[in-house]
Amino acid sequence: MKLIDLNFDDLIYIASNMREADKKEIFATRWDDNPFELARQGMSPLISPFAWIAKLDRPIAAIGAFPVHPGMWNVWMFATDEFSKIGLPFTRWVKREFVPELQRHARRAECRSDASHHFAHRWMEAVGGKKEATLSRYGKEGQDFYLYSWQSPLF
Repeated sequence: MKLIDLNFDDLIYIASNMREADKKEIFATRWDDNPFELARQGMSPLISPFAWIAKLDRPIAAIGAFPVHPGMWNVWMFATDEFSKIGLPFTRWVKREFVPELQRHARRAECRSDASHHFAHRWMEAVGGKKEATLSRYGKEGQDFYLYSWQSPLF
């Protein structure tokens, strides 16, 4: 697995080929279901400095975080169906590198996840996320979401 800085070509590839559960989750909280717009907004200067692409021969996952207000950051991640090919090394990298670097910038980081995206919940817990709350009817079609957080010194 190779990690590189976020770039539009790889991000649009992942956004156009993401797992069905990721699509359902991400597009439940957006005005549109357009992968191009997701990738375009992902390249925003606010979001892109703390974001990476994980790839083998092609891009597989994108991950990042951005500040919402001082000390509080929002974490995001989505992947293609090939995630299992990089799952273990990617998870190790997130635990050893991504989360500690995030801790240098944030006292709290949050991620919202569709209540039906069980894989995402297990994965966030594996990298230290704690489920804090159920956000009832949070999605645009009334889907429930869960709020996960990482907090200092719990990073």
